[in-house]
Amino acid sequence: MTRSLLWLGLGTTFLAGCNDSLGPRLQGRWAATGIELIASGEARELRIACNRPARLPWMTRLDEEGRLHFSGSFGNSITSYLFTFSGQVRGDTLAATLTSHTPDGPTFTHDYLMTADGDPEFERLLCVG
Repeated sequence: MTRSLLWLGLGTTFLAGCNDSLGPRLQGRWAATGIELIASGEARELRIACNRPARLPWMTRLDEEGRLHFSGSFGNSITSYLFTFSGQVRGDTLAATLTSHTPDGPTFTHDYLMTADGDPEFERLLCVG
């Protein structure tokens, strides 16, 4: 029993230490026309116009230079595709690159300057399908 408690205590200490060393979580709402990243409370997702939201991995954190990187998938009524999101926070701006591709299709890369509490203007964009 004592060994179990010792291992439990060491494991908890290790996880707490890892949590601090992973860097701070991205917080708030960041957007540019056609893209929105929400990271507050339980809502942690990336939204792209005309697609279902993609959930952010729970371990998504900023490094010591304010950079983040994660991958996932989007989908809509026509297709689904994989993406990689890389960005860096500088003040109230998140400079980001989104690279996406369908399984057998071309790769697309888009650069965004997302602002804190920006407007993705989804209502102004036309979605087909």
